[in-house]
Amino acid sequence: RAEEAIREQKLALELDPLSLIINKGLGHRMVLAGQYQEAIEVLSQTLEIDPDFAPAYRDMGFAYLELGNHGEALKALEKTRSITGDLRSMNTYALGYGYGIAGKTDEAREILEQYNKLAEEQYVSPYIFACLYRGFNALEACFLWLNWAYEERDPSLVFLKTHPVWNPVRSDQGFLEIYRQMWPEDN
Repeated sequence: RAEEAIREQKLALELDPLSLIINKGLGHRMVLAGQYQEAIEVLSQTLEIDPDFAPAYRDMGFAYLELGNHGEALKALEKTRSITGDLRSMNTYALGYGYGIAGKTDEAREILEQYNKLAEEQYVSPYIFACLYRGFNALEACFLWLNWAYEERDPSLVFLKTHPVWNPVRSDQGFLEIYRQMWPEDN
């Protein structure tokens, strides 16, 4: 119900136009709805309020990736990581995914290796690994990690239905097996 969500987010924005979360939330919902150019405009306005609001850069990066503008996408995703600097945040996996999509394999593998090392010390969501492998288009590994995320009931799996990371593989059997387990009523 993307249009309804966007409508509600716009209403919230009318009530609190300076809220970073509400501004970013509208941009995020536009990304999920495939309204990439509109999302970039909204997220740019969010960054006018606070130029260090990392989540806005992350969503902007995904929008640019979907538009095929890898240069702008990587600028936004690199800015996100420079602000947060934390592997545990969703921002760093987004940069690794973006590097993979943009064909910057060495940089993507470096981030994957950082997550592998972190996973030796603490929990790292299997969803993060699935997204990183999706960026490489290493689908066998991607779906293996998605299955693990499903077994662990990883809350990030709710994004399978709408997030653009999964657009290119929505008809792939490995993806559909996991999707059907989560939403059997959609079959």
